[in-house]
Amino acid sequence: MSGHGPQLGFRILGPLEVLRDGMRVEPRGAKLRTLLIDLLLHRKQYRTGPQLIDDLWAGHPPATAPGILRNYLSQLRELLGPEVLIRRGAGYGVDIRAEELDSEHFEQLSVRARIADRDGDLAAVLDSTTAALALWRGQALSDVVATEFAQPHIARLEELRQATTELHLEATIATGRPQEAIAPLEELVVVEPMRERLWWLLMLAQYRCGRQTDALRSYQRARAELAAQLGVDPGHELRQLEVAILNQRPELDDLLRRTPAPAVVSGLPISGVRPLHRYRSALVGRQAELDILAVRVEAGAVLTLTGIGGAGKTRLAIELAERLRRLWPDGVAFVDLAPVIDEGMVAAAALLALGLDEEPIRPPLDTVVRALRDRRLLLVVDNCEHLSDAVGRLTGAVVDAAPGCAVLATSRTPLGIPGERIWPVRPLETDNERSDAVQLLVERAVAVNPAFRSDDHTVELARRLGGLPLAIEMVAPWTRTLSTLDIADRLEQLVAIGDHTRPERQQRMAAVFEWSDRRLDADTRRVYHRLGVFVGDFDLAAAEAVVPADDAGRPAVLVSLGQLVDHSLVMAETSSGRARYRLLEPVRQFAADRLVDDGDDLAVRDRHLRYYRSVALGVGKHAAGPEATTWLGRADQEIANLRAAHDHALRTRRADDATIMAGGLYWYWWIRASSTEGIDRLRRSLELRPGPGPRARARIGLASLLIQADRHDEAAEQAEAALEDARLINDPRLEALAVGTVGRIAADRGQYDVAETMLRSAQIQFEALGHRGGTAWCLFVRYVAAASPVARAQKLPGLRRAHRIYTEDGMRWGQTWTRSMLGLAAIREERLDDAALELTAANRLIDEDGLRDELAVYAKSFLGVVSARSGQLRLTADLLAQSLTIAEGFPDRRPFAAWRWALAEAAAAAGASELVARSLGAGHRRTDPTGNMVDAVRLAALRAAVVSALGEERAEVLASSGAHEQDHHLLAALEAALSSR
Repeated sequence: MSGHGPQLGFRILGPLEVLRDGMRVEPRGAKLRTLLIDLLLHRKQYRTGPQLIDDLWAGHPPATAPGILRNYLSQLRELLGPEVLIRRGAGYGVDIRAEELDSEHFEQLSVRARIADRDGDLAAVLDSTTAALALWRGQALSDVVATEFAQPHIARLEELRQATTELHLEATIATGRPQEAIAPLEELVVVEPMRERLWWLLMLAQYRCGRQTDALRSYQRARAELAAQLGVDPGHELRQLEVAILNQRPELDDLLRRTPAPAVVSGLPISGVRPLHRYRSALVGRQAELDILAVRVEAGAVLTLTGIGGAGKTRLAIELAERLRRLWPDGVAFVDLAPVIDEGMVAAAALLALGLDEEPIRPPLDTVVRALRDRRLLLVVDNCEHLSDAVGRLTGAVVDAAPGCAVLATSRTPLGIPGERIWPVRPLETDNERSDAVQLLVERAVAVNPAFRSDDHTVELARRLGGLPLAIEMVAPWTRTLSTLDIADRLEQLVAIGDHTRPERQQRMAAVFEWSDRRLDADTRRVYHRLGVFVGDFDLAAAEAVVPADDAGRPAVLVSLGQLVDHSLVMAETSSGRARYRLLEPVRQFAADRLVDDGDDLAVRDRHLRYYRSVALGVGKHAAGPEATTWLGRADQEIANLRAAHDHALRTRRADDATIMAGGLYWYWWIRASSTEGIDRLRRSLELRPGPGPRARARIGLASLLIQADRHDEAAEQAEAALEDARLINDPRLEALAVGTVGRIAADRGQYDVAETMLRSAQIQFEALGHRGGTAWCLFVRYVAAASPVARAQKLPGLRRAHRIYTEDGMRWGQTWTRSMLGLAAIREERLDDAALELTAANRLIDEDGLRDELAVYAKSFLGVVSARSGQLRLTADLLAQSLTIAEGFPDRRPFAAWRWALAEAAAAAGASELVARSLGAGHRRTDPTGNMVDAVRLAALRAAVVSALGEERAEVLASSGAHEQDHHLLAALEAALSSR
């Protein structure tokens, strides 16, 4: 830190600790700790307000987030001092020294240990690694382990910790203390059984302690773990060690012995090594990857960066090599294989990169190996995919004969050699305006057009370019003459024009994909083109439904998928649950275009429609039942393909298919509060004139979504038309549902007698059919539609019966509604503990299922009332912020009556009488004319207290202003009131 401020210390390698002049200070509250950790992780940068808000609220901030953030920053500035928390332009940062942050001190010590290891100074290795590992007090960043922004930092620090631990144990064994390494290694192989290096060290330590049998038993354990987890045998090094232990070879005593790197290197003319390419622009993004990869490049190992053409493999490799240059005394050599077309010329290209001449008496590969045998050099081999066999021979020979050298390769496909370490280079993220792909596009655009400003189309443009750096670099120069909207409209033309300053096979994106396409066999190429119908990601079952078995009856997808993943044309995510696959948008578009050329487009899209129609029907059947979480999650995953399939049905005028799909998805749209999309798709489907069965179901769905959109007249028309259709096809279940929907609409319009008649009729029909879910729904709506406290009391047993049915049948959505209303009933009866139990359970279901309809607003508001009356005002503010975020786009204002009630309760508890008056403005009467979803008695008491405190005239003035006040302004006022307490 600059100046002569306080002595600071920040510890994030475990729970957050802050020291100021030797004394611990405590940032109070999870959000405040998260904010400080965020700033510490970005110590060398300045984080803008929007970036910090995105990190603190995981992309779903409350409307009052800017004000809350300012309050948190003020608290941090008071805690740390204005000389530490500083602002520069629009960004915030912490001005501290690297040694004041334990994670950076750890990294410094780890680098120092690696340099000492290179120099053969084992005592220094042990000193540095011991000091580095002593800084850890638990899991890195344990306070923010569940946050998205922390994940790359956690992965990087844990990887570096593992590498430092391995180096420490190696040095412990090498200095003659193998017995000290055995216990920690036994623990590590349980935690990380796939890291063969740990098993290798354990076997060697056991052997050095005279425990040959234990060492061989450890090999068998390692082999069993690898077979069970990955279906593979141990690698070459582990197998060699087993053989050496079996035969008690004397060279086992020399393993891990370090020899200092020579001060002067002879034999290899270092001055002739081809230098790395120098880029004229800075690398954007990839910092977390660079940190992780830096500890994976090791002597005696081959690390291959794989990925689709244009993903940025070469740039990443060169940046990584530059970062590691000082660790390699004999330098870094760069072998560019892009212009090489003959496998026989690969070794010759390596000689050229090393600055060596061919020797007439021996093959080029032998000359390379002979020259590198005693060297410590990093060999970077670029663009290997078209020569992978020859590159495999070269790199394998180098690491076998020159254990002091490392190979860093780039290839669209793995080299396929034993012991190869593979790192898939993914495209840059495109989630939002702060994503790396968007930042790259903006930076490159500003470089050619200083007046360029990011707009709403920039993120979409980066997404359509698939986050591929090459595509972004090609498009960015067009910002001199076109807007981002113009570029998006003409994207295919501009990418086709390309960039003629680049190597020939990178001048057009199409050329990049054509090259990969040509290298596929005919069957795999056909599978790739057919997968082009998928929009977004998909699973294996979907792929198998769309791509049928080949002529020999073999599953075409299974046969070809591995090759497509190896060529980086398909991206696989296998980390959890069922594997998911995805084609980057430019790659997918190329495949879809080729599918049209193949003449297979219509048949494949029809199969795609059939599969996703069945998914939509499953969603409609299960989204309100016991499997709601699973099916709602599946709909979230598949929504892009569901839309694409429905679009195909509309485009080809498949009336029943389109209407069945939309009718199946209406419940999903309701729960996710996507009524605008649902209404549009249902209307367009009905315009195709489907049969009466699909039409009746779709009309009920459309009526429900129109209710959510506060368009009750249109909803009534659709419900009555659905009732006619149900009677036409003699479907009593649909008829009962239509009758109940008509009753629900009547209740919303205040026609309570009509509502009660229709809902009772529907309930009788459902009970006659034995339809428990329909019966419970009618009982629930009848309670909600009760027009008076007396009527509600009469219908409360029916509500409890509905809850029993929903609970017994595992219908989660119904339980959420009934628990919310039982909670409200308990509030009205002053049973706050019972209310808290019901409403906490309801909110847990809401959060688990991701509900974003008006129910979520009611349930969170009711729980906010209970927490406010229990003195938990910060919880109330958080609940209000969550529900406001959900409800901001709602056309239906009725849920805001409950929201303002909760706000008034919190304001009253905070002693903010004027805010209570503003919260209880005329808006209550406007949003909930019957008071069905509030406690009218409690509201009257709050109003009376306000009048007593402020006087009737002042209370009326504030109530009138509050009726027209923005809800987020009221929430900000509550936050201010709480902060001043």
